[in-house]
Amino acid sequence: METLSHAKKKDAGFDPATLSFILSQIKVYEIPDFIIRKISHEELQVFIDSLQRKLADISFPGNNLHG
Repeated sequence: METLSHAKKKDAGFDPATLSFILSQIKVYEIPDFIIRKISHEELQVFIDSLQRKLADISFPGNNLHG
């Protein structure tokens, strides 16, 4: 993910493992008002879960945590 290198340039303390953990704690029950595209809370949760898994896989490449 190219954006991770940009995040590290902006904030040297950025850690994909930490962001992965934070995302793993998010459960979506309703869509926030600031979301401008019509999307269901299930779709948003799938996106968040997918991003969390990708970040975990990048952080711990040898573990094969998510297939």
